[in-house]
Amino acid sequence: MAFIRLLSMVVLPLVVASLAGGMASLGDIRAVGRVGAKTLLYYVATTVVAVLLGLLLVNLFLSRRDARRGVPLVVARSTGAESMPRAWPRSGEKTTPAVNAARHHPRNFFEAVAKGEDAPVIVFSLFFGAALAAIGRDKAPLIELLASVNER
Repeated sequence: MAFIRLLSMVVLPLVVASLAGGMASLGDIRAVGRVGAKTLLYYVATTVVAVLLGLLLVNLFLSRRDARRGVPLVVARSTGAESMPRAWPRSGEKTTPAVNAARHHPRNFFEAVAKGEDAPVIVFSLFFGAALAAIGRDKAPLIELLASVNER
């Protein structure tokens, strides 16, 4: 158990080093846009394939009798709006997507690392790598440090 915990302690620093170092090594911010567009296209394509494959397998293995009856859903009972996490808007509260996104991310990078939250760490790493790329390799020795972390 201790070995697994020690391994999990290494994951987030390696994610930061690889994402920020990879982003910084691209150098030109326009290259980031091209790579990002290709990555997004790849992500959408693989997601569509996964959804279609899942639908196909469900329809193949779900018997006709079960399909006519439907699959029962288990819904947990809630005591009301006061039990909802604050990330969800209250009834009648108007929000924007930016406000909703901000509610789901911590205010501090180290808080996200301490809680083991991956998404805020990834977003921070990408922006940090873009900032390092804008500074330039000759003025940011941190790029070399991130590259050496990735090598080992």
